[in-house]
Amino acid sequence: LGKLMPWDLIPGFQTWNPDILKTSVKKNDFSRRRNAPQRRFYDVDQIIRVGTMGGVSAATPLRSLVIGERAYSNTNFLNFYTNNGNAAGYVEADRTLVERAVDAAKALGFTYKCGDILSSDTYYSNTDEVGLCNRLGILGIEMEGAALYLEARRCGRKALVICTISNDIISGVEIPAEERQSGFMHMAEVALELA
Repeated sequence: LGKLMPWDLIPGFQTWNPDILKTSVKKNDFSRRRNAPQRRFYDVDQIIRVGTMGGVSAATPLRSLVIGERAYSNTNFLNFYTNNGNAAGYVEADRTLVERAVDAAKALGFTYKCGDILSSDTYYSNTDEVGLCNRLGILGIEMEGAALYLEARRCGRKALVICTISNDIISGVEIPAEERQSGFMHMAEVALELA
């Protein structure tokens, strides 16, 4: 990727997540952002995040493949950063990417769940996030989806989150780090079908 810096992965979003795949790059000139800050996504048409999430439901046991249709969030990013006035508390993934991911998972013979996720920017909270997730039918908790979906929408691009359940938040059971590094290939295979 040349001199791409970690914070360049999502323009305007000052964090780094190594499990974000950038797809459909038309040009490989990453210096354009510094020269023309109004350009967004370096002509990227879609962004697909693959990564891990915590399970909060019997519907998503360890190793479950989750396609995030909508991302709820407890972060103020939805309103403060973008002033979008999102009263619903969630942002939707690109419908076409969701449908294509579901079709790819089926074609590859993978078991998956497609539905709502929670993007939380806290690991520990005084509120009952698990209870909230159960009331809303949320499949798992991660950190980046809502911001990714919102930023993509603002820029007229497509975004999708595909995750694997790596830990059960209720029981505290986790998949060992070694397996996380090499054993979660289904989500990457689905993502590559969308590239």
